[in-house]
Amino acid sequence: MVKYLFLFASCFVLAQKATLFPLKKGDKWGFADEKQKFIIAPQYDFASPFVEYKIYDSQQKTYKNVMSANVKLEKKSKCILEDNTEINCASLEDLSTSIETSFYEISQDDYTKQRKRTDDKNLESISQIPQDIRNKYQKIEAFQNSSLLFLVKNNEKSGIIDNTGRIIVPLVNDFIEGHVYETTTAGKYDLYFVGVNLKPLPDRYYLRDGKFLIESYSPFSVASMSGSFVKVSGKNRKIKIYNLTYQKYINDKTYDKVLNTFSNGMMVVERDGEEFYIDEAGKEHKSK
Repeated sequence: MVKYLFLFASCFVLAQKATLFPLKKGDKWGFADEKQKFIIAPQYDFASPFVEYKIYDSQQKTYKNVMSANVKLEKKSKCILEDNTEINCASLEDLSTSIETSFYEISQDDYTKQRKRTDDKNLESISQIPQDIRNKYQKIEAFQNSSLLFLVKNNEKSGIIDNTGRIIVPLVNDFIEGHVYETTTAGKYDLYFVGVNLKPLPDRYYLRDGKFLIESYSPFSVASMSGSFVKVSGKNRKIKIYNLTYQKYINDKTYDKVLNTFSNGMMVVERDGEEFYIDEAGKEHKSK
């Protein structure tokens, strides 16, 4: 008998913010304070932000928290504390205070029944849309099993409508992606849409209520694991960072490259051949 196994995991982390930030001067990285004064002189080939970890104190027989950063010098990596002393990387443990994991297993028969219930529910949701509205579209289906939002198609172009027939995303897209971002209420997430066009670009971003946000000439790419920040490119392919939570760009700057996503509030970018960090507020941490 075929069985389906589902894994659910949750993780909750609390950590203090770093007071020193990676800063590059010439071809070397060091760490500076908020006033861009070097506390750890530039000496490394690369430096990651300081992150809070816990380590076990064998003498006190308890855990204590430390701030540590990973740095590289001559192709070798090591971990340092805020006073630039080295600490054994293997001794550092994540600050996850709660990780809960559960497994859910169902048989093929149960899976088929569950799928049929889902399909029936989708058909029921579609039936609430007035018939004259349904007749306007060649295809209509519940969007991600929603009872209020529907994917509609005409002439191979896709859009989104609500259960009253109001157009949320115009039918001008090759396909629609649904993503979530964290709202101004911590821990609460909401849906937004990306109307993707294979040719020609740009892709267009819309909120659940149909509000148009931005357009981008590069494929969808998040700038944070929470999904609250996205990388947006103009026609010139220069990159800006957009904050979905507050529906604005984090600053008025553009970048040639964004080398990763925000990690502990910091991210490496490049402009005119110079690498440096920016934070989620849009502040650029560059040497003067």
